[in-house]
Order: sequence, then C-alpha cells, then structure tokens
Amino acid sequence: MLVPLVLSLVELGKVARTMAPQSGFTISAKFPLPNPLLDLWAFIDAPDAETTGASSAVHHGAGTGTTTGHGPAGADVTIETPFETVVVPPEIGGLSLLGVIGGLLVVYALIASVIAAGYIGGLDRRLRGEPVAIAALVKQYTPPFFVYHLLVFAAFLFAIPLMLVSPALVLLAMPVAFVLLYLFYATPFLFVVADEPVIEALRRSAGYALAGGAYFQFALGHIAVGLVVSIPLSLFVSTIPVIGFVTALVVAVPLSFVLTAATVSFCQELDELDELDGQNTGANGAGGVPPRSQQNVSGSDDTNWVTDRAN
Repeated sequence: MLVPLVLSLVELGKVARTMAPQSGFTISAKFPLPNPLLDLWAFIDAPDAETTGASSAVHHGAGTGTTTGHGPAGADVTIETPFETVVVPPEIGGLSLLGVIGGLLVVYALIASVIAAGYIGGLDRRLRGEPVAIAALVKQYTPPFFVYHLLVFAAFLFAIPLMLVSPALVLLAMPVAFVLLYLFYATPFLFVVADEPVIEALRRSAGYALAGGAYFQFALGHIAVGLVVSIPLSLFVSTIPVIGFVTALVVAVPLSFVLTAATVSFCQELDELDELDGQNTGANGAGGVPPRSQQNVSGSDDTNWVTDRAN
C-alpha cells in the first residue's frame, strides 16, 4: 500500500488545499475506471485555491500565486504534475506553451512509468506466488508504460488547440475521454500480465471492451465502488479538513491498493481465458476436427486408395 500512499501525499498542492479551512462544503461524485496508479485523488477533488485561501500554484518566476489568472493573452494554463500544480502564464503562448507542457508531461511520463512498472509488476508476481525483483521489473516494463503514457499525453496535447477554439468542445471532450478510458483501461495491465507490446495490448483491450461481458461488468463494479466512496469522503474532507483528510487517506489508500490488485487479477484471468481459447482452437485444428482425428481420417483414406488400386 506504499505506492498509493506516496502518490496521494506527493501532490503537495492538493494536500495543502485539502487541509486548509474551506468556505462551505463540497459533495463530488467520482466515476473512476481502473488505473495502474490509483490513489486518493481518484475519489476526491482538491478544492480550488479561491475556496480555501491557500495556493499551491507556481507561476513562472513569481513564486506562489493563485491557480487561475488572466493576462493579456487570456487565462493561465494549469498543469497538474506529481509534485506541484504548475500554472503557465498566458505570456508563454503558441508553440512555446506546447513546448513547456510537453516537457513537463515527458518528465511525468517517465516517473509514472517507473512507478507503474515496479508496482503492477510486483502485484502480478505476488498474485502468481513468484518472487518480486523490483529492479528487473522496472527494467522490463518501464519502456511499454513510457510509450503508453506518451501516447496518452500526445492525445492530450492534440486536444488542447481544439478545446481552445470553442468552449463547447471541452464539454464534448469529457464523454469522449471517458469512452477512450473504458476502451483501453486494461492496456497497461496487459503489458505485465501478458507481456504484450503496446499496440497488441491496445488491440486486445479494445477487443475486450467491444465484446462487453466480464470486461464491462468489472468496469461497472469499479465505477460503482468509486462512486459510493467518493460522495461521503468529499463531504467529510470539505467539512472537517484535517481530520477528514486523514480519514480519507485511511479509507482511500487501502481501497486503491485492493482495486488495483483486483484489476491485475482480473486481467490475468482474461489472459488465461485467451490462452485456453487458443489451445482449444489449436487442438481442434482446421474445420473444428482434432488433429489426431484428421490424421486417422487421412490414413484411412490412403489405405482404402491403396486397397482399391491393388484390387
């Protein structure tokens, strides 16, 4: 449970805002899909700086400030990183803005990939009853996780200009993002449980999603758990900040660990079912006839042909 705990606490800006006194209370409903790095923030939202009087935003060359602002070119762009909420001022625009965001996302992708490789790889080995060698797991699985994160962030960067064109596209992006998350939530887990490369893992995950069945039911159950937990936690955190935050950690950290382990186990079962299906298909041979039966039929035909020729 160390990984979800550290991931929850390392976002210092969110922690500070959540523990600060707040005006009023907040009730939020979260619908989390399986994620290799599930943590507290999958179940609650950190309050905005305006509602707490605390700020964790870092402005370029300006120390700390608010998370929102306006300049000559428009609103600031807020970027959540593993360690801090970074606000890029509007003066940095165009390609420079995309360059700053891209650089931050590459760093985040590398950090997240190393953590996910060791964490998911360790869970997979534990569930199989095998020894865990973190260094070997990180070396083996960091590359596919890194490529996967880069693909996700590339899609994010591609969407930014589109969303800036019209605010209506922001609303459209939310259901589109949710559908994509559903289609590919098994992808990073398949890197480990099935040793699949990125493209094949994406293909298999989409295939499971389109087939529905157990894949859909697991996602639905995961969302239901997140929804049931997020509503009381968000209310408790917003009304009793410090005690509420500690309580939320006590609840969300073990829950994140259990849900992630359950997802690893579920993906192992999906992979095992695929292997069984492949073995059954191979055992039945072409046309659904077992190879041994095909040989017997072929051998019988050959014998009859030789007998006929002899007669």
